[in-house]
Amino acid sequence: MKLEQISEPLRIAQIAPLWTSIPPRDYGGIELVVHLLTEELSNRGHEVTLFASGDSNTSAELHAVGNSHLLDAMAKNEAYEHGHYVNSAIGEAISRAGQFDLIHCHLGCDYIPFAELSSAAMLYTVHTDITVDDRWVLDRYPDVPISCLSRSQASGTSASRTENIYVIPETCDFGSYELSENAGQYLVFLGRMGPHKGPVDAIQIAKQVKMPIILAGSPLDEMEKSYFSDQVEPLIDGTDVIYQGPVNHEQKNQLLRNAGALS
Repeated sequence: MKLEQISEPLRIAQIAPLWTSIPPRDYGGIELVVHLLTEELSNRGHEVTLFASGDSNTSAELHAVGNSHLLDAMAKNEAYEHGHYVNSAIGEAISRAGQFDLIHCHLGCDYIPFAELSSAAMLYTVHTDITVDDRWVLDRYPDVPISCLSRSQASGTSASRTENIYVIPETCDFGSYELSENAGQYLVFLGRMGPHKGPVDAIQIAKQVKMPIILAGSPLDEMEKSYFSDQVEPLIDGTDVIYQGPVNHEQKNQLLRNAGALS
């Protein structure tokens, strides 16, 4: 089923990654995007169902997948894996496919094969760099629409997949951030402390331009915790390289407002 431009209100399912609640309290970039999309679509009169953790807060209909988000459940030793829960989320969304005009999935390319089972149109937004495994899935299911965040990201798909790729920049609520016209005196790295995010690269750039850098965020899983301990922590000196840890929106606002540049 191909996506078409439709003027009347739609019945839309949004499937969140489940790592954090919607909206996220601290960490949760994709979850924040899902929140903004869900609220704006609801405000525009669409009938939205959000598949997310039970501790989420939304103006849409909430289809709860678990009582709490996974980072909280894992911290309490009530959950250990991610796949069990997101598989349940996408399975439950597809089981209700007859109730939706569109299912918008934010779980990643590895869940694209599920589109073959859905009677409703499915759109996958790819929030990360496209890997060799992603390209294999994208080539195998060329009729499944995907949304990329930039032309650069879309260029990571193979040359054989020339259709059903949409470039839509990530959503942002500009009204929730404050402008500063002053030149910042430090750099900021904001994100997960994993190798694919490049905090060590950000530190090296800061050293080259001779500016201090503040790292905000935390490692997510055991692999990232090991990377952070081995590669990032030895570079933190509290002066030129400062680690702030996870930050909420107010803290992000202040960090970004006063930064000279950010990664």
